[in-house]
Amino acid sequence: QDDLQFYTFHFMHYTDLPKDHKKYDSLWVDFSNSHFDAKKGHAFYQRYMNEMILADKLGYDGLALNEHHNTVYSLNPVVTIMAAALIPQTHHAKICVFGVPLNLEMPNRLAEAYAMLDVMSNGRLEIALPLGTGMEYWANSINPAVARARFREGLVVMLQAWTQDGPTSYDGDYYSYRYLNPWPRPMQKPHPKIAIVGTGSPETVQIAAERGFAYSSVFVPIVAQEKTFAKLREEMPKYGHEFTPDKAIFNAIVYVAETDEIAERECKEHVQFFFEDAT
Repeated sequence: QDDLQFYTFHFMHYTDLPKDHKKYDSLWVDFSNSHFDAKKGHAFYQRYMNEMILADKLGYDGLALNEHHNTVYSLNPVVTIMAAALIPQTHHAKICVFGVPLNLEMPNRLAEAYAMLDVMSNGRLEIALPLGTGMEYWANSINPAVARARFREGLVVMLQAWTQDGPTSYDGDYYSYRYLNPWPRPMQKPHPKIAIVGTGSPETVQIAAERGFAYSSVFVPIVAQEKTFAKLREEMPKYGHEFTPDKAIFNAIVYVAETDEIAERECKEHVQFFFEDAT
């Protein structure tokens, strides 16, 4: 269908793990970085960037990247840097930063970074804003008790920075700006497409509904995704927004082979590694 678009999503794992890695309770937050080999890391970066460049050449609609911290799950702790590296090497696909947890950044700085990427890419940027996983809070000294309130206020700051001619001012519970006047401003007006990322919690879906944003549903069963999008479709009109197909973003692990049996046989170990080892 014309309304259906295909993005490739790269987590950029560090897969060269010690043979005894399963003895550790987790590979997040406290798995020692003494296991990191910079030369191998360099090779991974080259491979992963080339895979994204190939996806652009093959005609994918978007190249989706995200960031995580203190983990082999991702070699992408600063996703905006990877987006900037890909922009001059790609030409057609949207650059989708899905995304920087807004709670981990000063919102004016993130507004500047995203505006810069949008201008550099000639308006190809799309962004998604997660509240962040529990592991991100351990790794970044963020109090989860105020995470949602900080997220909402940070979003107000970002949108004000993009949509109001500066300098403006802002004084809130968590952020205060005498001069909110970022340079550059986004190429796309009023701003790049925004999605909220989550697993379907009503409070997070509500943020997307209030703002008319897309919602990216991740790592939950299809039934839960359908429930999320039904709720978004129901709530959006209450705030004067229309639910359109591009506002429903879901992820799926896809493997293609000659038959289902071959696909299952070839893919199984890689899916198991993703869920049992890399995470």
